[in-house]
Amino acid sequence: MSSLSATRSLSRGYALLARLEQVAVTWRGALALFIISLGVFAIQSIAMPVQGGRDFGSYLGYYVQMFDAHPPDVGLSLARTPVAPLAIGLPLDIGGGVAATIWMALLYAGSVLAWSWVALSFGARAALATALLLMLYPGYGILFHQLSSDPIFAAAFAGWAVLVTLATRRPSALRFLLVGLGVAFLAGVRPGAQVLALFVAFPLFVAGARGRTRLVWAAAVFAGIAAPLGALMLNNGIRYGNYTVANGATTFPLFRAFVADKIVQPDNGPVSREFARGVEKYLLRVEPYRSYGITSDEFFSSGSTRMQADIDWVAERVWGSDAPSKQRALWWEAIRTHPRAYAGGVSQSLWDLLWKIRVWAPGTNDGGGQAAPAQDTVNVGGRSLPKPADGQPIPGSHSGEIWVSATEHRPDIDVADRATAAEDLREFTHLATLVPVYGDSEGLAHRLNQASRWYPAPLVFLLLGLVGLAVRRPRRPLIALALSVAALLILLLTSLGFYAVAEYVVPVAPAFIVLGAAGLIGDRRADESRRPGETPVTA
Repeated sequence: MSSLSATRSLSRGYALLARLEQVAVTWRGALALFIISLGVFAIQSIAMPVQGGRDFGSYLGYYVQMFDAHPPDVGLSLARTPVAPLAIGLPLDIGGGVAATIWMALLYAGSVLAWSWVALSFGARAALATALLLMLYPGYGILFHQLSSDPIFAAAFAGWAVLVTLATRRPSALRFLLVGLGVAFLAGVRPGAQVLALFVAFPLFVAGARGRTRLVWAAAVFAGIAAPLGALMLNNGIRYGNYTVANGATTFPLFRAFVADKIVQPDNGPVSREFARGVEKYLLRVEPYRSYGITSDEFFSSGSTRMQADIDWVAERVWGSDAPSKQRALWWEAIRTHPRAYAGGVSQSLWDLLWKIRVWAPGTNDGGGQAAPAQDTVNVGGRSLPKPADGQPIPGSHSGEIWVSATEHRPDIDVADRATAAEDLREFTHLATLVPVYGDSEGLAHRLNQASRWYPAPLVFLLLGLVGLAVRRPRRPLIALALSVAALLILLLTSLGFYAVAEYVVPVAPAFIVLGAAGLIGDRRADESRRPGETPVTA
């Protein structure tokens, strides 16, 4: 009797799965998934409200001065690209924290729907698995509760995955132009996404066309990338005097070399020695370095992000207009002199991103930030000074500030811009206080963090997907492989310049989930049954 009951239960399960697969390919199924995703977001919001995330202040600062005739902080406008600041600032400006919460919920649900549609290329079962895995992915939900470039990039990457899928399944010059525009949009969120310009070569791998047609498609991708980014460079050149997409595009490995691997040293080569002399001449004699007794050895061995922020300032005084090229030489000398340390650091960061680190739900019970730690002091040359926060050797960077004492400083702003800066500060303060709109549930947040710890790492889906593609040979493997390659390119570029941060990997992790679903349960080529009216796919 128990055997019969088990058989019946199994039959019901298969019948339910078949029914879900039928619904999954309909608009009704898409709408249901979108609504369910909104419900998942709402449940997560009980544990934690939408609040300021990683580098929230810099994005909001960019936004409030974006439309100033003369932005007070030009460096901030050149350090970022405009899409993320607009996507963060506009909802707050329009409807405060409530509008920001609704916006994040829509982006989350839209991203889940987009990735599920991409997975539908491998069959309804793969689409259902992708949707379920994403909604059960704590880190993905946590990401969309933090106002930063991270959820914006996650949503944009999901949208770009849809464009790549469309172009692969039904290739045309217009669709590949949209792929290129998608790359430019991603770079508008995070400048590092410019690495996806390598997808200019992607049309060459799409089957079903002659070589000349593929070249036209590749040209369309190039045009889609070049036109918007060229316009952004022109804007930055006219407004700020620097024809670049974002500052640091060619010198970003210097951050990793100085902060993470600590291989920028005076004896690396002639450029490094010249830079070291500039540090002693221009930096160590001014505040806060002077009062805190920072030596040249401490500067180069500290790994301090605050000191790293002063590298540009020193370079401009040592080399003037040649500073960008000299900084490239500076990080190249460091890597050439210490190749094993740099390669080891990059490999470790890539491993951490794919296997080790997780996103945690931030706490907000104290009203939007952690309580300030007790103010300790440090003795420097017989003088008692406040101990810098976060384990840093100095209380702040010298560049961009006017230091009036060892600890007191104010922004270095021209007199003509001070009224604008004061207005921007008032607007910044107002917008920043709009989130979070309520406190978190500490117990539920803890449970969410526990779930995040045990959720499979991206590397698991990547390896299972690759094995599945090799063994099962599902249909349309190019889509899954292309998106996973794009995700890996972004992670590799990130690791070349920065240490591992969980928010770098979570936005692109769905590409690996789709790969895993395609490889393990995707429809196989041999037994593929096309739905009526579906266009044959050769990719």
